[in-house]
Amino acid sequence: MKGRDIVKKAEKRGERRLAAVAGGATRGVTYAKAQVQDLATQGQQLARGVDGQIKQYTGRRSAAWVDGVSRLAGNHRWIASGLAVLALYALFALLV
Repeated sequence: MKGRDIVKKAEKRGERRLAAVAGGATRGVTYAKAQVQDLATQGQQLARGVDGQIKQYTGRRSAAWVDGVSRLAGNHRWIASGLAVLALYALFALLV
């Protein structure tokens, strides 16, 4: 009888621990989902703000600029590559 009692107690402890781990995992997933949704919302707001600033400064939305750059890159690959290298150089020169 003692051996069975020990086994039953161990099983109950194991079940409680498993339930606690499962509950913690569920809370973690819920928290992670909420954080990802918040980040996605902030990213969308940032993108809208940047698009608005680009339109304010240039008179064109960012989508129009992306289309223009895509056409340039498709039609003039070497020029587009040179401009990209020049832009990266200028960006790093400003940052350093």
